[in-house]
Order: sequence, then C-alpha cells, then structure tokens
Amino acid sequence: DKSGKYVYTGLPGGTFRIVVRKEGFAPDFIDKIVLRVGDETSYDFVLKPGDIKAKLPFEYSAEDIEKIKEQNAKAKEQQAQSEEVKKLFQQGLDAINASKFPEAIDAFQQALTKDPDQPNIWANLADAQFKNNQAEKAIESYQKAIAIKPDDAGLYQNMGVIYGKMNKVAEADAAFQKAATLAAALNPQMAAVNFYNQG
Repeated sequence: DKSGKYVYTGLPGGTFRIVVRKEGFAPDFIDKIVLRVGDETSYDFVLKPGDIKAKLPFEYSAEDIEKIKEQNAKAKEQQAQSEEVKKLFQQGLDAINASKFPEAIDAFQQALTKDPDQPNIWANLADAQFKNNQAEKAIESYQKAIAIKPDDAGLYQNMGVIYGKMNKVAEADAAFQKAATLAAALNPQMAAVNFYNQG
C-alpha cells in the first residue's frame, strides 16, 4: 500500500525470492527464503533512491556478467596505472629538487607514457627540460600542457619566461599577454605580474 506495507498469503511450502520495486528507487530483493506451510514471517526493505530499471544480480545475462568482469578488470588496471603515474611524478619532483634534471625528465616522460593527458606533468617536464638547458623542448612541453588546459594562465606565464630567456621577445610578449588576459578576472595580482613582464 501507500505506506509500503505488503502481505502475501496462501503460499505453499518451498523456497522463495522477494523482489521489491518502486518508481524513483533502486530495486532490492531477499533470496532463498524457506517457508513451511503455516509459517508467518516478516521481511522489511529500505529502498535507496535510484533507477527502478536497474538489474538485480540474478537478472544478469551471461553477456552482462562478462561485460562487468571486463569493466572491473579495466578499473583495476586504471587504478594500478594511476598509482604508478603518481609514483613516477613524485620521483620527478624529487629529482628536480635534487638538481638531477635528466633523472627528472626520465621520470616525467615515463609518467606521460602511461597518462599523457596530465598538464601538470607536462609543465614539470618543461621545467626540468629548461633547467637541463633544453629550452626548445621545454617550450614544446608547455605547448602540450596548454593544449590540454588552455585556460591556465600559469602555463602561459612560465612559457613566456622561457621565451624571454631565449630572447624571443615577440613570443614572450604574446604569452604574457595571454596569461594576463586569462588571469584578469580571477587573479588580478597574477595579471599585474604578467603586464609587468610584458613591460
């Protein structure tokens, strides 16, 4: 009824399953209920908000089960890969702090082979490359970071600094201008720094 109470009478003895479905809630069930003739037994459910059409375990087809296995295996692989990326990234940071720039570059590059869509890794690779006297490669790495996160004023600012040290004044000016424009609304202080850099 409207309050969720239910009664089912006249069942023969045997093993049963109760399935409960209500619009706006995920379904639930109790399995392997053994009844004897004359038994009076209560079973309560507390449904959680969700999709009424969600499948219950006994409703999965062989294809569904195989798909779930594949998804679980992929999730485990991604988790392991994420941990490895974090480890390599930290190794790169530690190497930079120890002024071991070739080692830092190697660690960041290894991390990027596993997850190339992390702008922070590209930016730190660029930093290590510049400190290792590889300015052109540092610019390329910053450009890849910017392609992933084009609204990051800090990436343009750092790239502008490298352009400036390479005596590429026009490119530095453009990078600082872009950084100042991006930072103007959210970070006026950073915008001011970049206008200063332009000057």
